Amino acid sequence: MCTSGFTGPRRIVPYTQNFFYNTIYRMQNIVTRHDILLNILPLCHWGAVWSLLFCLVFGSTNIAVEWSSSMNTLKLIEKFKLRLIWSRGKSIPTEQMKFMRSVFQCTHLVNCYACVEFGGCVTHFDPTYEYDMNVMKINSVGRLRRGCEAKIVDIETRKLLGPNQDGELLVKTINMPRKYYSRNIEPDYTEDGWYVTGDYAKFDEEQCLYIISPHDIEYIITRMPTVRSCGVVGLPDPVLGEVPVAFVVKEPNAVVTEKDIIKTVALEGKDYQRLRGGVHFISQLPSSVVGGISRRELRKLLPTLKPNNSCKCGWI
Repeated sequence: MCTSGFTGPRRIVPYTQNFFYNTIYRMQNIVTRHDILLNILPLCHWGAVWSLLFCLVFGSTNIAVEWSSSMNTLKLIEKFKLRLIWSRGKSIPTEQMKFMRSVFQCTHLVNCYACVEFGGCVTHFDPTYEYDMNVMKINSVGRLRRGCEAKIVDIETRKLLGPNQDGELLVKTINMPRKYYSRNIEPDYTEDGWYVTGDYAKFDEEQCLYIISPHDIEYIITRMPTVRSCGVVGLPDPVLGEVPVAFVVKEPNAVVTEKDIIKTVALEGKDYQRLRGGVHFISQLPSSVVGGISRRELRKLLPTLKPNNSCKCGWI
């Protein structure tokens, strides 16, 4: 199975029979034969492959449609009365999640943390017995599932961190890939066997995981009427390690400056979300084969950027 290539080179992850069995076993209480699975992903995406397998194993119905627009997807959700919506590629920003819950009041909306290397979800809230927790902890991507372990470590010292402390997420599961196929790249493991995800995260006191991602920053920026789309990546910084930098596509004939965007994020976001790497306007965002932003391509632009004077505007 191929990784998406959003954040780096595409890798081919070899799946074994036990790999498939363990992943399907973890989902046996989630998917039933009465479910209708609406699949808007292309069949080259691992999420689409798993949807087809769940139908074969659990007897559920799979409806594969070509994604045409958000409005068409909403009509299909309403038509088939879907009881469960998963967000796997990225976590849904808080305000967007609140809006979706107000619209789909009879549908269970679930953020989860997943990656191709582990064959599915590492964390999510189980809709059969963690419904109230999922509603209450709107920013969380859930709790660890069967066969999965995780911990947060300090990026520099690599020491184990406690609840509500931000650090790098390390994961260990029964579906650990030993190597990638046909590439001179090895999975990034620690000496004691933990997979290094490269994601910044934290656990709370109830072992609920929170991913600190650029998606909330992008949501703040794209709500501006003068912005069509944007992508945020990390810019290497000698003091802070990485700082957010935004690539922005303006609406046609719109008037918006770097300072406007930096100020908006500073007022509506958290301190660590401030655009200390600056704002750069581009004509079009690079995209992947499944329609997402290719952050790998955006990172290739970083060495070409000139120092951004907007970083001295007082909102950094």
